Amino acid sequence: GTTIAAALEQGINLFKLFDYLKASGNLMVIFSDGEDTQATLHGRPISDILSTARAASIPVFFIRTNRDKVLGGVVPDALWKAAVESTGGAFYAAAREKDIERAIEDIDRRAPGVIRIKQYTANQPYFAPFAAAAAALWSIAILFRLAVPQFSRFP
Repeated sequence: GTTIAAALEQGINLFKLFDYLKASGNLMVIFSDGEDTQATLHGRPISDILSTARAASIPVFFIRTNRDKVLGGVVPDALWKAAVESTGGAFYAAAREKDIERAIEDIDRRAPGVIRIKQYTANQPYFAPFAAAAAALWSIAILFRLAVPQFSRFP
């Protein structure tokens, strides 16, 4: 079955479960690669699944993260774009990290409250000093092995 439609249904059911359907400022953000062409879940069309979100004024924002694929670059883009925009939300085709940042800024402008972004990881190589130390020690070992006769055999 479809995973995006299931995620939408589960998200809407969480609003129901915690009795937040009538709360102000509700919204839903879906991150997906968007490569899901099935528009039904258990025989229910996506428009039926999203009718509860429309009725409760819960806009759905969909950020399709698929590297180097702009809007229309993935077959189901038109399907999901129409579906989420019917709730008052928006569809964003994020081909790069900057596209995701622009989408979050747009959602922040359109939604009540403030979105705060905190990056928890940084891809910085910390192994370079250790690799240099290991290479230096191996070089010294080879030099001693070749130049000093006492290091040419194991005691």
